[in-house]
Amino acid sequence: MTAIITVANQKGGVGKTTTAINLSAALAYRGKRTLLVDLDPQANSTIAFFDSGEISTSMFDVLSDSRVTLAAVIKPTKDPMLFSGQAGWRFAKLEQVLAGQFDRPSN
Repeated sequence: MTAIITVANQKGGVGKTTTAINLSAALAYRGKRTLLVDLDPQANSTIAFFDSGEISTSMFDVLSDSRVTLAAVIKPTKDPMLFSGQAGWRFAKLEQVLAGQFDRPSN
């Protein structure tokens, strides 16, 4: 059985990252193959498992470049049942670009 669990809230500082990390770790501990996908520009769940220098491709690449597959960015963590799809600093740039597109007045 496959389940998709999303932890999302527009408000900052409400524990989204902490919840996602601990929930994914608990599921992995219980023997469930778990993929934690980090889409946060701050990449805090990514840096909880990896050094920033270890990240060459990220979910940004998957979402912005059709040649980069999800499989290419998934990395195993120290727990054999827990995998991570990493975020990266470039998400912050993407947010700025998308925000600018929606803030422009239409002609």
